[in-house]
Amino acid sequence: MPLLNLVPDNGSRFVADVEKHSSIALWAPPEGGIEGNYQRRLRGIGYRTQIITAKGLGDISRFLLESHGVRPAHLGKKDKRVFTLPPELAIYMDTLPASAKGFVLWIIEGKVLSLFELESLVGLPAAVPKLKVIVEVGSDYNIRWMPLEQAVSKMAEGR
Repeated sequence: MPLLNLVPDNGSRFVADVEKHSSIALWAPPEGGIEGNYQRRLRGIGYRTQIITAKGLGDISRFLLESHGVRPAHLGKKDKRVFTLPPELAIYMDTLPASAKGFVLWIIEGKVLSLFELESLVGLPAAVPKLKVIVEVGSDYNIRWMPLEQAVSKMAEGR
């Protein structure tokens, strides 16, 4: 067995896969912490990152790409109001410096997303230039990843 296989990956394979596939499904240990090393590696080569949770997003494509309404609880004291917010990705992409290599949207708790929502995330980097998407779709003893498109097709076959 060559000595090279005994050396753990320092994140270079992960970065290469993110740049090649643009959308990645990730399984990380449930205690967390190790995925921060991969986020740091992406930031180190020039990507900006933003971590969001999948819980409570609603319609993902609308939240990320279109203006959407938010209605706070009125608690019976005031009239019902709806505030219109700009697309979430527009906020991040407009503030992206010219020197940045790209933007990585890191979605945690992605196991609550449906197959349809995951499929919409697969096509998102094609619609938004310089965007990469990483979705934590589950937990495992060791960190592992695969292209999101491949993971979605495997999940669809399992149903």
